Amino acid sequence: MLRELVQSGEYGRMLDAQFLRLSACPRWSKSGWLFRREQSGHIPFDLHIHDLDLILSLWGEPESVSCTSTGREGLDYREHYRFSYVFPGGATVSAEAAWYNADIPFTATWRVYFESAVAVFDGEKVTVYAFDREQRVISTEEMLAASKFCPEFTLDTVYSRSAEKARAFAEKWGAPHWTDSLEALAASESVDAVYIASPNALHCEQTLLMLRGGKHVLCEKPIARCAVELETMLSAAQERGLVLLQAMRSAFLPTIPLLREEIARIGPVRRARFSYCQYSSRYDKFKNGIIENAFDPRLGNGALMDIGAYCVNLMVLLFGAPRAVTAKAVFLPGSIDAIGTAICEYDGFHAELEYSKVDQSDCISEISGESGSLRFWPTAAPLNVVSVRKGKILELASDPCGEYDMRYELERFVLLTRGGDAGEWTECTRIAAGVMDEIRRQCGIDFTIH
Repeated sequence: MLRELVQSGEYGRMLDAQFLRLSACPRWSKSGWLFRREQSGHIPFDLHIHDLDLILSLWGEPESVSCTSTGREGLDYREHYRFSYVFPGGATVSAEAAWYNADIPFTATWRVYFESAVAVFDGEKVTVYAFDREQRVISTEEMLAASKFCPEFTLDTVYSRSAEKARAFAEKWGAPHWTDSLEALAASESVDAVYIASPNALHCEQTLLMLRGGKHVLCEKPIARCAVELETMLSAAQERGLVLLQAMRSAFLPTIPLLREEIARIGPVRRARFSYCQYSSRYDKFKNGIIENAFDPRLGNGALMDIGAYCVNLMVLLFGAPRAVTAKAVFLPGSIDAIGTAICEYDGFHAELEYSKVDQSDCISEISGESGSLRFWPTAAPLNVVSVRKGKILELASDPCGEYDMRYELERFVLLTRGGDAGEWTECTRIAAGVMDEIRRQCGIDFTIH
């Protein structure tokens, strides 16, 4: 995504950039291959290589390079490196990389300063703060960036309520057509499938319109506000022999089979925790009386729908339907749920869900069994997986998908439109919708109140 921002020139020349990549192993672990330099790539400099490859590919060879490092005594590596690069034209890039034996969450973020905007990747999403317009969170563009890995995909038409925005977006991404009419999009003979990333409250209505127009639909999470809406959408797709798939990136990652295999090794499972707490970039405006879509319950938003959906779906993906659910929520003025917790009962263990839009956590989830434990993060897209069995730490995956992890859901969607079976993901989506309905019922989350 950063590559597209730089190469597009939309925000002018890059002036300065900062990269941070920090990894750690819990302090209770004092030995193992992770701490032996000859076996582990997790010394800070090796971590920095991931960022350095991107930096050099974007800005070329630097005119000068400097580096400082520090660390505690008694180690055969330096724990913390700080790099500085100066490029032709005066642009500077600084980067930090660290590897600690401490209880510190994994971090991989960047911030890039352009002539007319600041782009920030917080580990989950890219937000562009333009100086002359409203901020935008990149999601549709993230999907399009990932589409370059899927040669069967071609962007044909862009829709927006604003004709001007639709045309500008189409020109930017090379789409031959654009429209401000959903009906025209549904009737288009040049479009086979539609990606819907509108506000949650519009998902059902817009999906049904596209299905009636004979279009396959990939719809952003949560695909529907409730199980009733979901069944209506699924029935419409089935009647027409079309594919309807929820764009839940975690469901299609290559780390999911790995997690399932490792769960069997550490079992029987005795405890699970799925955590996703992220301070919303729109919360400060809310506190100042400015209500944006993310804090408007009438649009089907809130902590459960926007954040908790990741926790619920990942839990269901790994363990299926719970036997019982107990849930609580904290509300903000305007009846928007800001914080939520739930305990889901399974045979032999409980799964705890915690999610929030008003505080920040490390977004690390954990599953513990009688023979070991698993830690994986971030919960929205678990790209990093560490297993501990009999005191031995095994890093099973470390950011294998990079910034284009949405490619996997797009690739799966394309395969399904060619005759694949969506049964596993449809059933998971159904169960998750039922769990979220029960959480809403117990907590009193009402999308009609404002």
